[in-house]
Formats: sequence, C-alpha cells, structure tokens
Amino acid sequence: MSNEVLMHKIIELRKRKGFSQELLAENSGLNLRTIQRIEKGETIPRGDTLRKLASAFDVSPEEFSDWTYEENNGYLASLNISALAGLFFPVLGILLPLIFWLQKKDKVQGVRELGRRVLNFQFTLTLLLFLCFIAQVIIMTYAFDSIQESDTVSPNLVSGSIKNGLRFFLMALLSLNVINIIMILFNSIRINKRKRVFYPSIPFIKS
Repeated sequence: MSNEVLMHKIIELRKRKGFSQELLAENSGLNLRTIQRIEKGETIPRGDTLRKLASAFDVSPEEFSDWTYEENNGYLASLNISALAGLFFPVLGILLPLIFWLQKKDKVQGVRELGRRVLNFQFTLTLLLFLCFIAQVIIMTYAFDSIQESDTVSPNLVSGSIKNGLRFFLMALLSLNVINIIMILFNSIRINKRKRVFYPSIPFIKS
C-alpha cells in the first residue's frame, strides 16, 4: 500500500467519524504531530500506531487494506489538461476540472489532491483577472475625471484613455493565460513522471 493511498484512507475515515485531528490524537493516544505527519504523507503508520488508529476508528486494521484506490495516471493527466479549456471560455477552465474531480476523487488515487490543486489555481487566476478588470475600471474612471476637469475635451484624449484601459486588461489576460498554459504543461510532465504537482494558489478548497 502506498503512502499516499493510506494517507487518504486515514483522512477519509477521520472525516467520516467527524473527528478533528486533535480528537483523533486524544482517542488514539497518539501525538497530534504524529497524526499531522501521517495525514501529510510524511510517515506511514505501522504496527502499534496502526492498531491505535484502528481502535480509535472502531475498525479492524485490515479495513485499511479493504478501502482501495484505483491507479489511473491517464485520468490524472486528463484532469490536469482539462483546465486548458479555460483559454476558449473562462468558466470551462473551472467547470471541466471540477467534473473530473467530482467523478473520481474517491475512486482514483491522486485525483482528490490534484483536483484540489488545479481548481485552486484556476480560482486564483480568475480572481486575479477580476482584480485586473477592477483596476482597469479605476484607471479609466480616473482618466475620464481628468478629462472632465480639463478646459478642452479632445476626442483623441478620450479614445486614448479607452485604449489604455483596454490595453491594460488585454495584457493582463494574455499574461494570465500564458502562466496558465506554462503551469499546466509543466505539471503534465510531472504527472507523467509520477511526481507531485505544483500549483501556487490561494487555498479556496482545502480538502
């Protein structure tokens, strides 16, 4: 049994029982730091530790082995690449990975973690794009206020302000799309090599 699979099983059992990490530590007689390391995949519980966890969950140690995850690297790659749909229509960059994630997050090994990271990254990019749009509106509003306060209103000045605002937004959109493509392709390579993906993001989805 791989470290990652067992990690997910223990997390899932804890959540099914409604335990916090602190409560699981108390019920099992294990150190809180030990529970945290197990759930991060930093250590694999064996022997007495596994028996204490099984006792806290009121299951047999063998039940951990009964709860299996399918290995499907192709599905992980498809989930990751599906975020590129956002280049054609922004909502698809969130919707398609969400569908992939919900369908197999409890069935395919690694989907829960990958889907969470991909979605958090897409949510972060969408938030940045929204903030750029707000910045564009502020820039254009300031420019129009300056024009109204001017003694002479030039059509070129008005059109220039509009163009500058649109140019700023389009450059932001292009930059975020390029970052999106680079990160998705970079992580596709990591998935192919069976390495953990890296997506810098705000943790909107934490589990």
